[in-house]
Amino acid sequence: MVTAGGADGRPHYLDFADLNRDGRGDILLGDSGKGTLTWWERGVNDAAPWTKHVIAQEKGATNIKAGDINGDGRADVVGACGHGKGVFWFAGPTWTKHVIDADLATPHALAVGDFDGDGDLDVAVASYTAFTVRWYENDGRCGFTPHDIDVGHKQEAYDLKATDLDGDGRTDLILAGRETRNAVGYFNRK
Repeated sequence: MVTAGGADGRPHYLDFADLNRDGRGDILLGDSGKGTLTWWERGVNDAAPWTKHVIAQEKGATNIKAGDINGDGRADVVGACGHGKGVFWFAGPTWTKHVIDADLATPHALAVGDFDGDGDLDVAVASYTAFTVRWYENDGRCGFTPHDIDVGHKQEAYDLKATDLDGDGRTDLILAGRETRNAVGYFNRK
């Protein structure tokens, strides 16, 4: 048991990474109940308790992913507010907040990957009320340029994964639609 009742009300999405570089994996959690993005530090052994650390308070926080966004060799965190608005990244280990997109409403689905093949991590989101699937190109200096993938099909969103669907070496996206009740593949042709 990582926590029994210690989450903040409505835990949503998880990720797993060694945030503090101690050789033990930690759990990341987005929680819309109190709008928190947290990480849970694994104890020194299986009997030791996990320790909760707050990365940020963001209204409507739901989704969180770890990745080295700024290329400094340390884990950073990307968070999306699927029950609010905004996509942000937090530079580890101090969790300094940086805005990717402050205005996108309900970006419930989140994925991180190198979508343009330039060696740095980009961010993709899908909004279930704005009916928008979008990726943000990281310029290598943590400046993000938005690129819309799907805006005209009333595509809703619940979960988004980055993977190479067709084996061509490029990172594609798969999306689970909410009320559209579908699954969609977006093939990367960049």
